[in-house]
Amino acid sequence: MFPVLFHVGSFPVHAWGLMLLVGFLAAVWRATRVAPRYDFEPGLVWDCSLLGLFGGVIGGRIAFILQELPHYSQKPLEIFMIWTGGMTSYGGIIGGLAVGIWAAKKRGMNVGDAADIAAVSMPIGYFFGRLGCFFNGCCYGTHCDAPWAITFKDEAGLLHERVHPTQLYSMLASVLMFGVLALLEKRPRRRYRGELLPLFAALYGLYRFIVEFWRAQESSKSIISGLSSGQWMSLVAIVVGLGLYFFLPRRK
Repeated sequence: MFPVLFHVGSFPVHAWGLMLLVGFLAAVWRATRVAPRYDFEPGLVWDCSLLGLFGGVIGGRIAFILQELPHYSQKPLEIFMIWTGGMTSYGGIIGGLAVGIWAAKKRGMNVGDAADIAAVSMPIGYFFGRLGCFFNGCCYGTHCDAPWAITFKDEAGLLHERVHPTQLYSMLASVLMFGVLALLEKRPRRRYRGELLPLFAALYGLYRFIVEFWRAQESSKSIISGLSSGQWMSLVAIVVGLGLYFFLPRRK
């Protein structure tokens, strides 16, 4: 599609990298807007978010490299070319959450409240990240004859078939996840601090499990009992998310 949106002099501005930045800024802006509801200073939210971004980029990149190890073993210098794309969302979410929540704890913030802010804000960043994938022409789906099918360009030219625009499916799922979590956040009282993060994990796992049927990437290839690695990870996210959602209220 449009992997390079424009040039600043001779410097190319890649769509995926720019959308990652836009998504991060939009998600953090939203988080700072609701920070007073949780008795957080907006500056603390920015600090933790910046560290979370670093953890997300590292985690997502490492997971992608492991997934595409044969390619990167032949071209090791491309490991550091993250501006051209190449991350897994699961690795990014896990890495970002781990570092961001660790940073919140170090700053004396309530971890449950920090997790809830992150849970509602992350779908915003994810929306723009998948928009970047759409512009970049990556993370597309399998063959599709529906009217909304799209033909993407790659380095070799046009792909010679119409495929599912799974990036757009992911963007729609992001809107739905944000809507559900934002409505729950507005309730006068939460069941317990941190309840929205397990729900985000379950909703994300459910969406990914479904979309993986149409994705054409390595994570969508069948490995065990007809399910792909991405779908097995999605099932883990659903089970863990729902398990924590119902188990944690029993703990003080």
